[in-house]
Amino acid sequence: MRRNDKERFKKILQDKKAELRDRFEETDAALKASSGGLSDHRLHMADMATDSNDKEFVTAIAENEELLFNRVDLALAKIEDGTYGICDNCGIVIAEARLEAVPYAAFCIQCQETEEKEARRPQPRREDGRAFAELETPVD
Repeated sequence: MRRNDKERFKKILQDKKAELRDRFEETDAALKASSGGLSDHRLHMADMATDSNDKEFVTAIAENEELLFNRVDLALAKIEDGTYGICDNCGIVIAEARLEAVPYAAFCIQCQETEEKEARRPQPRREDGRAFAELETPVD
């Protein structure tokens, strides 16, 4: 990758990081606001369920933003160490069009599709309903 392309992607990633930091702060403030002050009021069960649902939604958003923030941070580190734009899985150069669309991409499009297919594939389960990957946990 050419030096001016690296600088351009670095700027894009730094801007994305700043945007995510701002959104994370807003989300964090919303989460704190939604959990404050409710213990003083007796709420109807439906209100409590709605509040709980809102908290779960905001928490999920915060977790997603944190994941993206970490991916952006990793991409910036790769720019510094000279590995930006190289697929973490197969080692080929990630297409520039893909990096334009997802500047924090760690995989080429083929490896990303494989990762997504694997993630959607249901895990085999034992008779007790636990996934085989959960076998490290002792069975009572």
